[in-house]
Amino acid sequence: MDMNFQCTAKMVLIALLALPSALRAEFVSIPTVLTVHGLNPAAISCDPGSIQNFVHNGACEAAASVFSKMGDGKFDDSYFDYYVNRLCGPGCAQVTAFRWGGDIKDSRASVDRLKEEIRFLGKSAQRKGAPFIIIAHSWGTVLAAEALAEMDGDGTAGDLRVDKLVTLGSPLGGRAYSLAVEGLICGQRFFETPRRAATVAKWSNYYSGRDIISSRVPLADENIAIDAAPKYAAAESELKALALMFDVPGYEERAAQASEDLKPFSLAAGTELWHAAYYTSRSLPLKSLGSSLEIDAVSTFAPQYFQY
Repeated sequence: MDMNFQCTAKMVLIALLALPSALRAEFVSIPTVLTVHGLNPAAISCDPGSIQNFVHNGACEAAASVFSKMGDGKFDDSYFDYYVNRLCGPGCAQVTAFRWGGDIKDSRASVDRLKEEIRFLGKSAQRKGAPFIIIAHSWGTVLAAEALAEMDGDGTAGDLRVDKLVTLGSPLGGRAYSLAVEGLICGQRFFETPRRAATVAKWSNYYSGRDIISSRVPLADENIAIDAAPKYAAAESELKALALMFDVPGYEERAAQASEDLKPFSLAAGTELWHAAYYTSRSLPLKSLGSSLEIDAVSTFAPQYFQY
């Protein structure tokens, strides 16, 4: 091969890598990624209303109780695209964030806006010959699935192709979804049961058995448990054994601490930790064992999010 040609090719490659991802995507077919974040649990409210709305209000309270386990800290609707961009890294993809504020009462309006965003980015990806990936978290998975199913059903999807739909911590396959439809978004014209759009080529769902909001989604092509690594079950078993030694002389204090250390492994108290484990890692102190446990499933699974 001509040396001048090799030199020129290398210079072109270096120049492309130096471009911002948005510009680089115009020249090379890196994936077009749309992110959809979850809801703000602090924005959920239930109106006691009248006795006629007893069933609806009961569902609202039940759903609010489930989603409140995400935590009640300060909500920032940039949280998800911030972490996705970090996980992706420079040159991995062209990432666009769909931000909707996180108030579940705005779900219908958000779905309508999301459909427009999906159409726009889908056509843009097609023109460039780039794969189109949607990565959604928590309630964002509901918005994404609803938008795609509605477009599929009313014919507005056209020749749209979503090469991959990635759902993280999704309630779409469990009771949290039915409770939310009945109690939180009643009247917003959502499907009573989730549907899969024909435009989705592959659907990968990531869930945790310790995350009360997430579940396996039967509509997905694959369901991957992020907490299936043996080290998590081993730590939980060791803590349970130690907690049972509460009446053994000399072990009372450690047993009590083990009971506290076990809380992040339960649905009641562990959801806040595991519901974020799809996109960030954390070191969990295990004081009773004098050690810590790395909740680092994201390092294993995040590279898969961008594969198609």
